[in-house]
Amino acid sequence: MTIKLHGVPASNFYNIAKVALQLKGLAFEEIPLHPNEKTPAFLAMSPLGKIPCIQTDQGAMSESLAIALYAERLQPEPALFPADAFAAGRALQIHQLLNLYGFQHTAKLIKPCFFGAPAEADFIDATLAEAGKVITATAQVCAFAPYIAGEQMTIADLTALFELDLLHRCAQLAKRGSPLDTFTGWAGWRETMLKNPIIADAVAARDQMWEHLLSQAASA
Repeated sequence: MTIKLHGVPASNFYNIAKVALQLKGLAFEEIPLHPNEKTPAFLAMSPLGKIPCIQTDQGAMSESLAIALYAERLQPEPALFPADAFAAGRALQIHQLLNLYGFQHTAKLIKPCFFGAPAEADFIDATLAEAGKVITATAQVCAFAPYIAGEQMTIADLTALFELDLLHRCAQLAKRGSPLDTFTGWAGWRETMLKNPIIADAVAARDQMWEHLLSQAASA
């Protein structure tokens, strides 16, 4: 079986898929690909030109959640999608809250914070405030016991780690308070997540890529 993972470690979505594959012990080859590299060949694999995307012996597939579920079916253990009906629903609820409602605000901050695109101070403040509302809502359904949805690490933990880290970094770069500063349990949970060497390595690689992007933007 051959799996090729396309994308870049700066991307939260890429890291969700990458870590899911690694936690399952599945071998794969990383293929560096810029998020805007929408060539006909890549669009044939990822219809909207989004990363991450995988190539497999059966065909290509995009979307981090789809890739994580693919990995789950190939290698059920350790499970990222709980067998218990309520636990599985809760994990996906947290994933959806952060992915659908939270990231839409974080995405607006990436260009001004990482690449120096012009943005009014009021826009930054309003965007962080909207992101904060999503964090407050999400906090109502988080367990941190010790993982975000309960006793088991799930897809919700991977989504939360990489998406919330990005939001937190954007707030730092904008020299604003982070919406996560009042997210009770987040800091201790993050420390727990980073005790996993696979996750720690992915975070380190991402941070290195972030610093590279910031350096490039500063010298442009």
